[in-house]
Amino acid sequence: MQTHADKNQENQSIAVANTVPQKKNDGKPTYQFVDNRPEAVAHRRLQEMANNRPQGKQAAQLQAMVDNHSSQQQHIQKKENNKTSIIQRRVALAKNAMTQNFVELTSIDYGLNIAGGPVELLKNSNFSGMTEEESLAIVAHGSMGSSGEYSADQIASFLTDDTTGLKKNIKNIKFTSCYAGKGKQQDNSDSVISVLKKKLSDKELNIPIVGAMGPSIKSLGLGTDEYTVWDKDKTTKIESQGDNISGNLPANSVLESVLVDLLDPQGYANRAMSEIEESENEQENIKNKTEMVRHATTGFYRSLVDTIDDTQNSWLIKGVLSGEIEINDSMATRIGIKWRIPKLTGEELKKAILGAAAHKNLLLENNPLRLV
Repeated sequence: MQTHADKNQENQSIAVANTVPQKKNDGKPTYQFVDNRPEAVAHRRLQEMANNRPQGKQAAQLQAMVDNHSSQQQHIQKKENNKTSIIQRRVALAKNAMTQNFVELTSIDYGLNIAGGPVELLKNSNFSGMTEEESLAIVAHGSMGSSGEYSADQIASFLTDDTTGLKKNIKNIKFTSCYAGKGKQQDNSDSVISVLKKKLSDKELNIPIVGAMGPSIKSLGLGTDEYTVWDKDKTTKIESQGDNISGNLPANSVLESVLVDLLDPQGYANRAMSEIEESENEQENIKNKTEMVRHATTGFYRSLVDTIDDTQNSWLIKGVLSGEIEINDSMATRIGIKWRIPKLTGEELKKAILGAAAHKNLLLENNPLRLV
């Protein structure tokens, strides 16, 4: 079952060091004019892409993204119209270079909404001027004990550096990366959040820090500024044993790769970014890029949130890999409707499942599956 983050210590999917206040406000645009804001330009370009694309699964998906754009933008505009003034708020990317990865770009977009800009590389950021009214979002892919390309200790070093580190308590720090609150130790003392909290405490800083205890899904295209955390332990498991490999992987992890294969969010993101006319303003380019990628990948994220914790999908994955289920076109069509993938064929679905399993090193030639 998917769990929506609610900034509460009792939510076991979210690691929270201190509480984080939330503000909800309303506001509506009232004027009609030729709109040249980046988000409006993004909408028009996506509509042009939809109009010019051949009919089929991808065309239907892209049109759905365009149709959903207005409601997404209204939600974000309400947030923008009512944000308090923040001077040094920022988004820090935990990588050595700016990214083209659609997951990280939608995370930057999410971070811009909850914290504001500018967007900087973590290693180049100077946090010394931040104050208690300002927020920091740290974005990247993540795993237990690390975020992006840095370990928990390295991240803590950036934020506690004697020259460029934090000097005062700030409003909050939020990690968008998966497993920011989860460590390899049973007590999670080696998690990114725990290590950072301790290092900040050593500097006599007490800052609320929030992060996911598992894989996290964050996209403003879903119409919320909360992210979804799904639990890999709460799904049927696939165990693979053979001469070359031995592994145990949750079926919903394979399902994620299946959806990536079928919906091609990175391809849509790349096409969307190719439509952008870059200016001399680097921050404006980043903002335009993340907004375009948000709209281009919303269909994927909606399908992912809808399907990732459905146990029927987990059993489908297991059944296909074990040979117990043979998918025909009729079954694939029904599944495609649930997954928001029109005109899905049995061959396409089977190929995607087998390909995802191979990618995850679960399925090799002469390597039988033992299902648990």
